[in-house]
Amino acid sequence: MFELVKWYMDVVAEDGRAVFAYSAKLRWGAARVSVGSYCHRNIAGVLREESTFRPGREPAFEGGRLAWSCPRIALSGEWHAGAAPIERTLLSNERGTIDWHCLLPRARADVRVGDESLTGFGYAERLRITLPPAELPFRRLSWGRHLSSEHALVWIDWHNGPATRWIFLDGAEQPHAHLTPLGIDSLTDNRSFRFGSPAELIHRPAVTSIARLAPRLAHRIAGPLATLREHKQVARSQLLRGDRILDHGWSLYEELA
Repeated sequence: MFELVKWYMDVVAEDGRAVFAYSAKLRWGAARVSVGSYCHRNIAGVLREESTFRPGREPAFEGGRLAWSCPRIALSGEWHAGAAPIERTLLSNERGTIDWHCLLPRARADVRVGDESLTGFGYAERLRITLPPAELPFRRLSWGRHLSSEHALVWIDWHNGPATRWIFLDGAEQPHAHLTPLGIDSLTDNRSFRFGSPAELIHRPAVTSIARLAPRLAHRIAGPLATLREHKQVARSQLLRGDRILDHGWSLYEELA
């Protein structure tokens, strides 16, 4: 049996500093692996990554509050809900499922890494996958979120022949919206979304990140993703109606391609 439960949490401060963190547990046959990790971009744009195979307790989510502490990598944080959760079963067949629980599409986050504290808007999700890696239904993946004091935009876009996408603006699904190189078009009420100039967070083979989870199983877990590259960025971003800017926020987004 294959089961991967992965928590993802992030925060972007108003000055552009960013942290994204993972807590994951893998079961595959007799193999059992747990990991905690984070990537931190400081004010100078310097990246630092830390990980441990003894992460301790999973994140705790209750009453709109998510908390996680991982002393071995000197990370702790709290996320307080600013928007209702979103849940979808992205795939279900006789071989397994992909269940997505967007617990906190928009939250106020306070995160500490080492001796540095970050406060800003953050995001958290829990993904449970029981589908064997070789049967993942995409060969390219785009994911991201834009957060501001007023709005939360979240997207998942799979590419494997016909595209499959889920885009939510303030919790409402956007059936006609689609990604472009500049952002997202065809949101409801004549709205659109645009990225600003991005800062690089990660740009490397996807299997490199997977190896942080399970070095001995990395290529087996990666399956069809083994030949892809992971590209993660952070950027200022805007939500617009026509040519009028509705708000400014920060986006954190990635592509596997």
